[in-house]
Amino acid sequence: MRLEQYLILNKYFLNLFGINHFNELREKLKDALEGYDASGRSYFADLLIRLRPDWERDLIKYDEAIREYVERLRRNRRQQSFNLKYFQYLAVLFTEIFLDAYYNDRSRFLSDLNTFLDNYSKKSKKKVAPFTEEDLRKLAFWMATGSGKTLVMHINYWQMLKYSKNRWDNVILITPNEGLSRQHYEELRLSGIPCKLYDGNVDNLKTKDGEILVIDIHKLTEEKRGRGVTVDVSYFDGKNLVFIDEGHKGQKSEEQKWKKLREEIGKNGFIFEYSATFGQVVGKNRDLLEEYAKAIIFDYSYKYFYADGYGKDFYVYNIREDAYTETQRDLLLTAALLSFYEQLEVFERYRDELRAYSIEKPLWVFVGSRVAGKGINSDVVRVIQYLERIARDERYLKENAAKILKGESGLLDTNGNDIFEGKFEFIRNLDVDSLVENVYRKVFGGKGRLEVYEINNADGELGLKISTAESYFGVVNVGDVGTLKKLISEMDVKEDHFSHSLFFEVNENNSSINILIGSKKFVEGWNSWRVSNMVLINMGKGEGPQIIQLFGRGVRLKGKNFSLKREENPDYKLKVLQTLFIFGLNADYINAFLRAISNEEVDYEELAIRLNRPEKREDGIYTTKDGFDYPVKLRFEEDILETIKIDLRPKITVAHGLKVGAAETVTDNPVEVPEEYFELIDWQYVRSEIINFKITRGFYNLIVDADTLRRIAKSNKYRLFLSEMDGIGIENNNGKLKIKSFDGLRKFQEIVLAVLKDYVQKFYVSMAESVGSGN
Repeated sequence: MRLEQYLILNKYFLNLFGINHFNELREKLKDALEGYDASGRSYFADLLIRLRPDWERDLIKYDEAIREYVERLRRNRRQQSFNLKYFQYLAVLFTEIFLDAYYNDRSRFLSDLNTFLDNYSKKSKKKVAPFTEEDLRKLAFWMATGSGKTLVMHINYWQMLKYSKNRWDNVILITPNEGLSRQHYEELRLSGIPCKLYDGNVDNLKTKDGEILVIDIHKLTEEKRGRGVTVDVSYFDGKNLVFIDEGHKGQKSEEQKWKKLREEIGKNGFIFEYSATFGQVVGKNRDLLEEYAKAIIFDYSYKYFYADGYGKDFYVYNIREDAYTETQRDLLLTAALLSFYEQLEVFERYRDELRAYSIEKPLWVFVGSRVAGKGINSDVVRVIQYLERIARDERYLKENAAKILKGESGLLDTNGNDIFEGKFEFIRNLDVDSLVENVYRKVFGGKGRLEVYEINNADGELGLKISTAESYFGVVNVGDVGTLKKLISEMDVKEDHFSHSLFFEVNENNSSINILIGSKKFVEGWNSWRVSNMVLINMGKGEGPQIIQLFGRGVRLKGKNFSLKREENPDYKLKVLQTLFIFGLNADYINAFLRAISNEEVDYEELAIRLNRPEKREDGIYTTKDGFDYPVKLRFEEDILETIKIDLRPKITVAHGLKVGAAETVTDNPVEVPEEYFELIDWQYVRSEIINFKITRGFYNLIVDADTLRRIAKSNKYRLFLSEMDGIGIENNNGKLKIKSFDGLRKFQEIVLAVLKDYVQKFYVSMAESVGSGN
């Protein structure tokens, strides 16, 4: 059961604009200007009015309301240039329409929803129980980490107070943990929203009108026993407005208990829920599927976020746990160290040049699942032991670094090539001695013994520093420091009575922390723009929601002008800072991670590392008896190419009364493209656009490679008809295309894309028909 196929409430709102799939609306809005025109109307509203001209008055009313929320955010947060992204605007617009209907014409709204549901169920064969009034008391937002859920939540708060006339006994924001509660409290204050953070004193729970109480789920209980900071949910009897951020953060038994507590608080009121992981949470649970099918009003899950160019790119290296030796593990960790050092070196050397892209200082993060265990079986201990060894054994680090930079690591890809061959472009040709010297200085703060300190003023923290250095270079953030100290008993753990939390200072501009080591604690809502490199160890088997949350920590990106976007064709130094590098020391975990990303339908690059001889792989089409759901590789088919006709000559519109048609242009000979022009194409960009195209068309099992695309485009087997246009001409004597300017080159690239999209569409249809006929 794929949740996105059952999103009835979301599909209802798309249907209001004559749209069947979000991608259709996305294509119309994603490149639109953000902000407002001279009349005060948003550019998004202008485009939506074209889809529903009969609804212009209502859309203008909603647009004016949204502008007021935006101006409030600008004023309170002192960000005068702030504007909503198109997807944030749509999330707010859908909510505005919903609340207007819910509070002003509920019976009709409920009837319209069920009429739509009935029609959709008949067409799609997806059965969902009819909406009830109770179903309408929850709205959920499925939005990728980093897509601005927090600001959408703040606007939802203002929307709800406006439509409900602020008739609430309590307004409560429930979070997964204390750290996220503190973060939300600060963000609410920035937006000028009255709020208080639960401090453990039950006497301070009472709030004023409209004030939000921020509390984490662990402080709530169904039946309070004895003293402590927990609060019995019966305290909140009444009509409550409840906001829930990332409520699915535990084992299934915990989540069931937490869900019951949340639902109890909101049973007589209204609930807003926000998550990046609804798809993973629902799984095969039919009850949850029904609930969220009728609650999710907006879907901007990671597949859309990535396809729109938001966030970092990512690159994955992986070793299976049962396949590697300690030496091979250390090689991979050293490669991660070099990768991080390269990012750090580029950042420091070109800081001023890259300032426009708002890139934060890189941070190297290790995530493990276990602290308890024996010696090497503890994930965090593995990392500390590795750092201890390279701190005391410079020769060992140099040997491993040399193997990696020379492409002689012995870690091979499925084609038998060293996985690091040709990598590390910025540091590959440096002298190893001077390179390692700089690694010690810039990553660790110097040479010497590794020293470990327990930070007494911070719960669950150990600081890491080099004996000759003044500052900590790393922080270990775990739940059980006592157990960890026993596991590293061979090291003298000292005490630091003066330093405050290193973890909470990681985001400070002057932080000396380059390495963060933890056991999932910071996965749950920790907020940082710094994460650039990850090492994952034995973490997250079967924990889809946590996997996506962890991934979201790393791909967040401010981007140029706070666009949140990566640059399309960056040079190497920018590319290396806009890429998240992931190194895995457990295939069970990393495979779960990649499955979770694959379920989001994102095209990523993975290097699966082999440690022995290459395994033979069968290429081509894999047939099954179950239909057309197996992987299919795009192939060069001349008969398909001969059916493709791209005619970009101007068409003449002819109108007689209400009858409108297009006059056909005279058929001339097709244009021929000189082969050398194809060398000017940005094939990486072209492949990315084709990947997006296949996703929007639902061709999820189609495998596309750049070489095949290039061969198709260069074949000249298709028919291309053009007229003279800006930047492009036709040579009279031989009918060959001629590019005359950079603008012409850009148009030529778009022509190539048109050819390839037509080919991909026809190839896929032909494969589907072949399967359907049994051929």
